[in-house]
Amino acid sequence: MKPKAFFLTLIMITCSLLSGCLDDNGGNESTVVGIYTADTIGTATSNNNDVLLELTLVSSDYPIRFTDGTGSEDGKEFFTFTIEKVESGSKANHDCKHEDDATIPPQMGASSSCEIIETNNDRVWSVGETITLQENIDAGVGVCDTTCTIILEICNTVNAFEESPGCVSTNSNEVKIEYQIN
Repeated sequence: MKPKAFFLTLIMITCSLLSGCLDDNGGNESTVVGIYTADTIGTATSNNNDVLLELTLVSSDYPIRFTDGTGSEDGKEFFTFTIEKVESGSKANHDCKHEDDATIPPQMGASSSCEIIETNNDRVWSVGETITLQENIDAGVGVCDTTCTIILEICNTVNAFEESPGCVSTNSNEVKIEYQIN
């Protein structure tokens, strides 16, 4: 075998073996384990209590439990609701907390500019239940004070020893969904 052909074969084998090692999430891609519909897209004002989105859970493979953001509830049944605000080329993340957790002081690690309000207040987003993602008036700052674009991602908080994470989305293909808040 010619040296060039040998080295080319060696490089191709090495690259295929390394491709799994270099994957950003360890080869585990986020899968959609639940579907929701966006019932209402909010209106941005300078007030700090604007409704951002109203969402109804259509189906789910797991109970969708709200995490308190402290990390003590990691596992496939606890989900984080993350809003990424995109404005003038810059991005800012906002984790939405359950309304019972959203007013905890920031020094305790749970304050949030976005809160999740549910009708049952049982800390589980059940199939058929509509929840509201709303700016937290107690945070003193809004998410969208004027028209803005937000990207919503609802994924569980599995730890490194669990299987690949699951997410709740509007379809089975995309995990992050973009909304225009007017």
